[in-house]
Amino acid sequence: MTDLHQAFPGLIWAFHFAPDGNSVSSLDGEASLPENLPTDGCVWLHLAVPDGRIEAQIARLPGLDGRIAAAVVSRDRHLILSVMGGVLTGTMPGFLNDLTDEIREVGHFHFALTDRLLVTARRLPLQTMSAIRTEVASGRWFAQTIDLFAAVSASFERDLEEHLDRLTDEMDGIEEEIHEQRRGDQHGQLGSLRREIARIHRTLRTSARLFHRMDSRPEPTLPAPARAMLEQRGHHMAALDQDVILLQERARLLTDEISTRRQDQINQNLFILSLFTVVLMPPTLITGFFGMNTKDMFLQDVPGGTVYAAILVIASAALAGWLTLRHFGARRS
Repeated sequence: MTDLHQAFPGLIWAFHFAPDGNSVSSLDGEASLPENLPTDGCVWLHLAVPDGRIEAQIARLPGLDGRIAAAVVSRDRHLILSVMGGVLTGTMPGFLNDLTDEIREVGHFHFALTDRLLVTARRLPLQTMSAIRTEVASGRWFAQTIDLFAAVSASFERDLEEHLDRLTDEMDGIEEEIHEQRRGDQHGQLGSLRREIARIHRTLRTSARLFHRMDSRPEPTLPAPARAMLEQRGHHMAALDQDVILLQERARLLTDEISTRRQDQINQNLFILSLFTVVLMPPTLITGFFGMNTKDMFLQDVPGGTVYAAILVIASAALAGWLTLRHFGARRS
């Protein structure tokens, strides 16, 4: 028998959802070429884009053509949704796999969706796809490809919610450090968080806009279940985006708080430096005056003149300090 991975280069996995309502089978090891996939139920093909041979194979799949195949293997990283000849295609976000279990980077995948076939393609392994694959391998069944696509989108949103929870916890920790005035690089940590939140905001904003735009367009070939799915996912992503915006605003306020406290510390240090400058200025003037090598210098021939000069220096410093503090005290009151 011909292995499907040999007949279809770049294939990572393939699942067939039988129409009986509870049967899911893997197509690995089947003697099935692209044009001979099962005709009942629906099929999910997940591909690795770096394999350059897959475009021609995708074009041979039922209901697809060369334009759609080119869109599926495209190198474009911009999120997009479109309809080509009744086939829903586009580029959607997904979290990249991370061996440290810390979901950080958002990747993307290309797809083409017909009423019985979902083709997804990625360049880097996606946590979002792996999670759905695990569920399908455990027996999760989908009646329609649009339901499978909705599950992929929902998986990304669940991962995103968990990631936002982690970002919120990190921000809570930074806020505690700020209020407790602990030493640390809170400004740098907040900068990293704000960049990450901004990337997530751009992704969610674009995804929600694409879903709403596709749902509202007068496209007669887009079936009602697809419109309902797009509307539901668009609303959910828009709601998540509102949470991200609130988190973004909180990060900005914390950054302002840190900047304000730093400025207050700088002002305090400048005040202390100015106070020392004012206090030491009269003694500096006096010692400079007594240091002149001129005849008949004051207190030069007086017994204990050095003591008197020292008292004069200390008294001038004390007087200058008192006048300075009184001046600032009067201004603050």
